[in-house]
Amino acid sequence: MHAFLARRPVTRIENEEGTALVVDAGAAATCITNCRDCRITLTGRATKLVIGWPAHLTPSFATCFTDDTTFAPNPAEGCRDCTLTLSKPVTTGTAEVINCQSVTVHLNHHIPTIQADGCTGCELVLRDRRGFHALYTAKTTQMVVTLPNGEADGQVQRYELDYSDGELELDQFITRFVEDNAPPLTERVIREGAGYPTTVREKEINDARERQLEEALVNFLDSELFPNPAPTPNR
Repeated sequence: MHAFLARRPVTRIENEEGTALVVDAGAAATCITNCRDCRITLTGRATKLVIGWPAHLTPSFATCFTDDTTFAPNPAEGCRDCTLTLSKPVTTGTAEVINCQSVTVHLNHHIPTIQADGCTGCELVLRDRRGFHALYTAKTTQMVVTLPNGEADGQVQRYELDYSDGELELDQFITRFVEDNAPPLTERVIREGAGYPTTVREKEINDARERQLEEALVNFLDSELFPNPAPTPNR
């Protein structure tokens, strides 16, 4: 997969400080690393978007973004005090924010999956509750989701994620809008079966649904295999 991506154009934004940029992100991958106090607007439709850099990966991970073998950003360097505005969707439907501090991301289009790892004080600003389907976070603190207040022009609602469902340093969490007009719900992720991510709440709902289906199946088989005998006529 690395070689496949390396043959395609790439957008790299790195080592910027105090600048305002408008960048056409129409590339196979867009990687934003080691930027400070920047205002960045992506106008094109990127295939892949990573803000920051995964510290646990080796520089060879860079081949996902470029065929330049000398490209090896400091893995500890994310972005800080930056604002990023996405004007177009991301083709893969995912965006990652890694090892960043005080980064604000304005989502002007729906992105199904967002992942934030090792971040502090970051914010997602949505146009509406459909801005994302799932936000996965790990070792991330002071994460805020901001929505416009439908009842007042120019007013917003800010929700800081509540990680009380698990251990912040150990668990992965998923945040979604589960109920209409309710704050986003943050739950600890558990893995079942082949590692598919779910939550305790969803597992209990699915288990109850399976029990109902099994009971309905047993009742159906009983009625088909052992029908009630015809009543014996009185003599």
